[in-house]
Amino acid sequence: MDGTLVGANASQQSRVPREQLAEVAQVSRTVRQYLAELEQQNPVPESEEPPPSGPVSTTDPNAAWTAAKGGPALLAYYDNYLIDAHSRVILAVEATPTRFRQETVAARRMLQQVDKHGLHPECLGGDKAYGSGEFLAWLLARNIQPHIPVIDRRHQTHGRFTRDQFRYEPSENAYYCPQGKPLRYSRSKRRRQGYIYCSTTAQCRSCPEKQRLHVGPVSQSGRALV
Repeated sequence: MDGTLVGANASQQSRVPREQLAEVAQVSRTVRQYLAELEQQNPVPESEEPPPSGPVSTTDPNAAWTAAKGGPALLAYYDNYLIDAHSRVILAVEATPTRFRQETVAARRMLQQVDKHGLHPECLGGDKAYGSGEFLAWLLARNIQPHIPVIDRRHQTHGRFTRDQFRYEPSENAYYCPQGKPLRYSRSKRRRQGYIYCSTTAQCRSCPEKQRLHVGPVSQSGRALV
C-alpha cells in the first residue's frame, strides 16, 4: 500500500480563506445541487478529522496545500493504491487530499472494499506513514499482520534533546535545560505552533553538551529554543 502525490488543476492564486469560499466561488445553483448530492452519497465518517480551517481553492476546494518533495508547494491529492504483492495486481484505488492522516483513512476504505469481494489479506506492507498505533491496532483486530515501520516520535530526535529532558518551572514560566540553565519565555509563534523559550548566547556558547548534541533548533547566535 502506498500513496502517490498528484497535482490538482488549481493554482496558488485560487486560494482564499475558507469562510469566504461561498462568496468568492460564485458557484451556480446546478453545481451546488450536484455537490450536495455527492456529499449525501459519500458521507464523511465520524472518525475522520474535520476539514482544516486554512485557505481553500475556489476552483478545487478538496485539494490540499502541500510541500512536494524536491519542489515547490502546490495544491494536490494522494492517489492511494492497494496492490497484491504476489500478482502485482492493483486491487483498489482511493483519492484523498494530501494530508498525513488521510493515508490511513484511504487504507481502511480500500481494505474494506476488497473484503466485500472475498479478499482477506494475511499481511499488509507500507511505509512509516501507516505506522500509527491506531491503524496498527485496527489491522491486528482483523487478523492482518502489519509489515510497517512504527511511528515513534520519542526516539526520532535527530540529535536534539527532547522536551522531556527540559524541566519546567510554572512559578517562573521558564524551562531549565539538562545543564540547569534557564530558558525564559520569549513570545508566541504563529497559531498552533506553540511558544518560544530562549536561553542567552553566553549560556549556550560554553555549554559542554553543545559539542555532543544539537540543543533544539539553534539560531546563529547560539540561542536554544524549546
